[in-house]
Amino acid sequence: MAVKDTSKNAFEQIKNLSEKRKDVFGAIKALKTCCDVDIAEYLGWPINRVTGRRNELEKLDLIESVGKKLSKHSNVAVYHWKITKK
Repeated sequence: MAVKDTSKNAFEQIKNLSEKRKDVFGAIKALKTCCDVDIAEYLGWPINRVTGRRNELEKLDLIESVGKKLSKHSNVAVYHWKITKK
């Protein structure tokens, strides 16, 4: 079975990410569906270190929003993220 060009492109993008972006990508991959606070807790980082990297991954189309869901950390609906299927 041949590997699609979109899969090759996605792999190349991930391979060339900065370490912090790779860390955030890996956290989202491990957590499946998560909000920024989940990622921060998983990595042991402050939230402001996560949101910029997560935003960059979204702009690269490596992750996508699954919409707003109630946060398990508060009673507020926040965006949740998952790895983009490529």
